[in-house]
Amino acid sequence: ASARLQENRSRSSVTVLNEGTIVIKRSGAAQDTSDEDTEDEEENEQPPESPQPPPRDPLEVEEEELLNKLQTAGFLMSLPEEEQAKKRLVEIKQMRENPELFRPENSRDWKFTQVFSQISKPSTARAEEEKILLLRLNSRGISEVEQTDVQVRLQEIWRDRKEEVEQGITKLEQEYEHLLSESSTEISELDGSIRGKQATIAKLQEELLIMNLKKEKVAEDMEKVTTNHHEKLETLKSEIKQLEDKSSEFSVVNKKVVESSLPEAERSEIEAELECPVCLEISRPPIYQCGEGHIVCSACKPLLKCCCQCESRYSDPPIRCRFAEKLAAKYFRDDADL
Repeated sequence: ASARLQENRSRSSVTVLNEGTIVIKRSGAAQDTSDEDTEDEEENEQPPESPQPPPRDPLEVEEEELLNKLQTAGFLMSLPEEEQAKKRLVEIKQMRENPELFRPENSRDWKFTQVFSQISKPSTARAEEEKILLLRLNSRGISEVEQTDVQVRLQEIWRDRKEEVEQGITKLEQEYEHLLSESSTEISELDGSIRGKQATIAKLQEELLIMNLKKEKVAEDMEKVTTNHHEKLETLKSEIKQLEDKSSEFSVVNKKVVESSLPEAERSEIEAELECPVCLEISRPPIYQCGEGHIVCSACKPLLKCCCQCESRYSDPPIRCRFAEKLAAKYFRDDADL
């Protein structure tokens, strides 16, 4: 029996794989098995592939490197380098515990930029209308009345945009003052807390570093806001200057009134009807009116939003008084430029 047992042992080989799997190969009997069994045994002999470890958090790797650096080479580091490493460790810890502090949308610079983006975009419809009117103004064959009408409309568009920009500057300044006051208050509070914690720096050193980090974050953020504020303010002021230049270039100027050849009684009656209540000049076409029928000349219309007689708002676009224009055509019949 012992001889047979020894023979069986010599004909068999035992392989122990990972996780305790045992594969037994017999030298004699295995030769009579099929090829499939041989392939299965070979597959079982191959060790399973070990799973790839998940990628480590970059902050965790950096934290480990800083800790090792402080522990192994801390005596070789200068005091500023050691303080910088400790400050970075505290910052990493805060990024885990208080991620809201480091999100861009929670920064003052982002909030300030959002306010500017809301007030700096001109109306698309007004911009398209301005392009169309400028093309029309530069087109050939346009009459003087139509040219003046286009100029009046352009003056109104630029006037409204100038008011929007001025209101935007006011809003931008208010937001900047609010952020500046809020930041100054927070920096002052942090400075006060820092001075209070310095008395117990040995026990509260980590808390002191946290506050220094917040202070630097607020100061850095507010510095960006200040830079951004100056840039955006210059942009808006430049736009106002361009609008003023355009208004000056396309301003409507009253022409010198030529004495009409109508009879004096009829001429006086028409002059009373065509007299502009603002400049007291005889109105030339195009002539505009409010909802109550009070007229205003084309030179004064861009300066007004409400009628100076009944204080009712002019419509947008304004209404032309065709009856007054007919009277003006009759009055200035001898004027070749009409």
